[in-house]
Amino acid sequence: MQITKVQTLSLLLLAASFFCFIQKDNGLVFEKKTQKFDKVDEGKLVTLVYSFTNESSQPIIFKDFKTSCHCTKAILPKNPIAPNQKGEITVTFDTNKKIGYQERIITIVTNLGDYEIKFKGVVNATKETIEEYKQKN
Repeated sequence: MQITKVQTLSLLLLAASFFCFIQKDNGLVFEKKTQKFDKVDEGKLVTLVYSFTNESSQPIIFKDFKTSCHCTKAILPKNPIAPNQKGEITVTFDTNKKIGYQERIITIVTNLGDYEIKFKGVVNATKETIEEYKQKN
């Protein structure tokens, strides 16, 4: 079987169009997706700022955030972030009643999909919190 020039050209065009469609818009690109905080005494608020750039071809609209713990809150940009524009998300973590190593993932919900950021660190618990923990376990 001999492949004609038209068939070869058709295959090349098909392959090129396939690669164009699978090229992904980067969207939200964080300077640092995971941050660490220094050891902190229980009861303190830890504040972390996540800087990002919108590397997509359209504005990003922030809709919501999700986390597994009510101790973690995020302040999202109120206005859309245009392509190539920078922005920040501020996360606060309440260390009240927390013991030892902590790690949280925050899912940022946008019009272009969901993005995850994370933080980790150590909380020095009070004696009272340690006792409460021992009694529960």
